[in-house]
Amino acid sequence: GSGAVQLNTDNEAIAGIAYRELSAGRPAAFALVGFRAAFAWSEARERAFAACVRASGKPLFRFRRVGGRADRRDENREARLAKWLSRLPRRTAVFAVNDPTALEVLWAARAARRAIPHDLTLLGVDNDISVCEAFSPSISSIQIDHETAGFLAARALGVSNPQGGNLTTVSPLLVVRRRTTGGSGRRESFVLKAIEMIRAEACNGLSPALLARRFRCSRRLFELRFREATGHSVLDEIQHVRLESVYALLAHTDTAIGAIDELCGWGSPVSLQRFFRSRTGMTMRQWRRKNRR
Repeated sequence: GSGAVQLNTDNEAIAGIAYRELSAGRPAAFALVGFRAAFAWSEARERAFAACVRASGKPLFRFRRVGGRADRRDENREARLAKWLSRLPRRTAVFAVNDPTALEVLWAARAARRAIPHDLTLLGVDNDISVCEAFSPSISSIQIDHETAGFLAARALGVSNPQGGNLTTVSPLLVVRRRTTGGSGRRESFVLKAIEMIRAEACNGLSPALLARRFRCSRRLFELRFREATGHSVLDEIQHVRLESVYALLAHTDTAIGAIDELCGWGSPVSLQRFFRSRTGMTMRQWRRKNRR
């Protein structure tokens, strides 16, 4: 309301990350599911994602609310969603605007007999562990730095701001990749098992060569099948998971920067610093000063 201090998420950035992540699997089409109520944050993510897809020229299918702006009492939503999912083309990438909405898609896909991720891929937002890792398949989701948002909110309560308005915008960190974006390559189970191993062991010295040996195939064939299904290399997936741990240590602990490379599986502090700067445009120390509250 008038005079309220607000912390907003960067919904355009969230939509952009969602589009890039889902595009990596080279889908035939995209689909978009908004929150069951027409809240401003949901509509902002929907508009931004739709704009990304339109620019790509790929087909976009949107799940519509009843009457355009339905409230939470849409009793037929699950049945309507299942019927809508049953009509999507094979290899459609579905963006759900938050994790509860992604869970709705997951249940409706079962009712519609659409297999995720073999037939459809799915991405949510917020990385709510109680949702994303409590069901099978586990849900890939965009991580937002909610802890930093909490510190910003606490600080805002102590700042005089008589005119109200938006204080700041909280940005997404990265995509936490789980099974629902495992891809639709010719050996889905092969790739999904590899992704699970990477999530569990990336920071413990796991390498693409070691992972390939576990599946008793050549590294070249292993890399080919992995990229075919996910749109990126095995090393990219390993570094992505390691980067999640780096962000967490920088933002939420006092761990010395010189010790983070060993804790997160990098070969040396120099290699980690170079990689981190290439991804963020700043040093680890600069990033910590900006994001540690």
